[in-house]
Amino acid sequence: MRSSFVNMTTACILLAAILLYAQNATPKCVPLNGTCSGTLLHRCCGSLRCERHGLFAGICRTCFLPGAPCVRNAECCSRRCKQINCMEF
Repeated sequence: MRSSFVNMTTACILLAAILLYAQNATPKCVPLNGTCSGTLLHRCCGSLRCERHGLFAGICRTCFLPGAPCVRNAECCSRRCKQINCMEF
C-alpha cells in the first residue's frame, strides 16, 4: 500500500513539473516573412500561412505566390489553386 502511495505522489510531482515546463516553453508564433516549419513549434501568427519550400522550411505569408504548393484556392494570392500549385492571375 505504501509503495502505490509513493508511486502516485511521484507521478503527481512529475506531472506538475512537466506542466510547468510546458507552460514556460510555449512557442511563440512567427511574424510575416519569418521562417516557419508548418508545425506547432514554428507556426505563423494569426491568419498568416506557411509557404513551404521544403519539408519543414518555409516563410510566413498572407498568401502564396504563383508556383507555390497549395491545397485550397484561398491559400493563393491569385485565388487559383490547380493541381496542387498556385497559378498566375
